[in-house]
Amino acid sequence: MNESCESNLWGIHAERNIEILRMRKEGATYQQIAQAANLSPERIRQIIAQADADVKREQMLHRIRLSNDINRNWPHNDLLSALGFSNRATSVLLKHFAAQGIQYLSLKELLDFLLPDEYSLDAYTMANLPVFRVKHLGSIIYASLVNRISGLNLGNAFDDEVRRRKAKLMEYFKRHHLSYSHIKE
Repeated sequence: MNESCESNLWGIHAERNIEILRMRKEGATYQQIAQAANLSPERIRQIIAQADADVKREQMLHRIRLSNDINRNWPHNDLLSALGFSNRATSVLLKHFAAQGIQYLSLKELLDFLLPDEYSLDAYTMANLPVFRVKHLGSIIYASLVNRISGLNLGNAFDDEVRRRKAKLMEYFKRHHLSYSHIKE
């Protein structure tokens, strides 16, 4: 586990969880760690699984940043997990892409889905954006997705494209006197 992951993973339980990971790395069983930490073995398993998932996510984000290629295809489940969307949003998107037969997804395809660029927003309403055709994915989840991808550093190519497309979307809102307070400018 690297230092950057350890420092921001668990808030008030960071020291305890780092100690749990250290004990596990030294070969302690879940039961031994549970007794020392005054937790259940199941909770120990969950903490270790979360740490493993966080490390995998950070590694994937690092690979995405290094590639700096918005057209590169990634396994859709790895990409969506790495982006850190909410569990609900990730679950809905995974089901949608699986139903479409999509196993690999590029950052550009994800942007086309969330913040389309190929047509003018003036000709469409927000409800016609591809993302809003997905069952159980409404405006609040949409806003959380847009805010999340806007806050990630995934390489200059992606970050520049997100800024450009988001500015276009915000201009659309202003031009049509729409309020979309859930999306951060």
